[in-house]
Amino acid sequence: MGVVGPALLAARLVDTVPVYALVLVYLPGIVVVASTWGVRLGLTMAVTGALAGGLFLTPPMWSSRPALVPWLIVLAILVIVALLCGIQRSRVDELRHVADEQSALRRLATIIAQGAPPSLMFDAVATEMGRVLGTTNIILTRYEPDGTIVAHVGGWGQSDILPRDSRWKIEANTISDLVLKNKAPVRMSTVTGTGPLSTALRQAGVLSRVACPITVGGHLWGTAIAYRTTPEPFPPGTEEKMSAFAELAGIAIANAQSNADLKASRARIVTAADETRRRIERDLHDGAQQRLISLGLAVRVLQATLPEGMERLDNDLNYIAHIADEATSELQEIAHGLHPSAVTKGGLKRTLITLTRHSSIPVELTIDLDRRLPEPLEVSLYYIASEALTNIAKHAQASNAIIDLSVIGTTVQLRVHDDGIGGADTAQGSGLTGLLDRVNSLGGRLDIISPPGQGTTLTAQFPIEANDDLSTGASQF
Repeated sequence: MGVVGPALLAARLVDTVPVYALVLVYLPGIVVVASTWGVRLGLTMAVTGALAGGLFLTPPMWSSRPALVPWLIVLAILVIVALLCGIQRSRVDELRHVADEQSALRRLATIIAQGAPPSLMFDAVATEMGRVLGTTNIILTRYEPDGTIVAHVGGWGQSDILPRDSRWKIEANTISDLVLKNKAPVRMSTVTGTGPLSTALRQAGVLSRVACPITVGGHLWGTAIAYRTTPEPFPPGTEEKMSAFAELAGIAIANAQSNADLKASRARIVTAADETRRRIERDLHDGAQQRLISLGLAVRVLQATLPEGMERLDNDLNYIAHIADEATSELQEIAHGLHPSAVTKGGLKRTLITLTRHSSIPVELTIDLDRRLPEPLEVSLYYIASEALTNIAKHAQASNAIIDLSVIGTTVQLRVHDDGIGGADTAQGSGLTGLLDRVNSLGGRLDIISPPGQGTTLTAQFPIEANDDLSTGASQF
């Protein structure tokens, strides 16, 4: 229709319009076709239109043997128009691809800046890379020191050809082996290995692949692999596009690893401080506290052996025994403040019940917890509750307080609320600053809402699994 329609129109205008001007009826169609579907189809229509114009419209009219020069002029005009429109269309497509790539990189940078967990970050890298490349299959792998790779730490599309986080031995001359040796992108059109990994890829129908190294801190961390189940090769420039995402992924991994190392370092500092407090508490309990208790008992025994008529000495001994008892109680309070050994022995639930019973203001306690938590987490939750109640008693002028402890999914949440004067601010110092440092050290979050005159609500949240990992030294990187 792109040629027949203009030809019929030209036939009706042949008696009223100069013959060579009739070729212009083909131009709108060529412009539309070349601008919409590209230069190849535009050139096809231009040549077809020139043939039709040369055979039927250029002198001699309606002859299959047109004059050569006029026909070449027609052909040149139509081809030039098709080329210009097609080239413009290619430039527009190129600009669109660049804009899409930049948008994808911005979305990925936003996810990274938000501190997404590693698994989500890796999947985001694979997703954005796959969208830009126009492929449905992206998989990220990580190299291990023992000569293996961890496959599918992140993926997009049909990335389940290998189980997530599965470990495979690196086989010679495979794409992972070549990237490891060359530290550069690698293309392969077939799977040639004979080991378990190559066998699994062949069974999944994997053929054409492009792999790009992911570098972290100057060291090869892993690979991003785009693959197809057809032998059709990836277009030129694929490696450059993948490298942009791989570079951003490397920066994100380095930042995330630094954050993880910082959290682990903070956790070790808190653990070391708690261990020091535990040792001091134990030394006080086994040393000075026991001696005070022995002193009090000795004084009581001495009182019992006094003869009659020594009331003044008995009063003095009774005063000494009383002072020893008070010193023992104060020392117990100091030791308990240094390290709540009751948390380790009896658990967080029982210790919180005891804490609220000794509070100077009424406390409503709700606990929805059916298991023990990691010890560093239980100790921190106790300190937060204890410090919060201390601040309420000293500063809030509150008549009552509420403590709520619950587990929501993989997160434990402690909420402390009072009906006092509000206005609490961590920037003003006080124990709230110390609480914030402790929460951050365990990868948690502390929110304080304290509008003046409307009381204070303190909410602390901790990821349980992350603290299990920290206590065992596990790493996601």
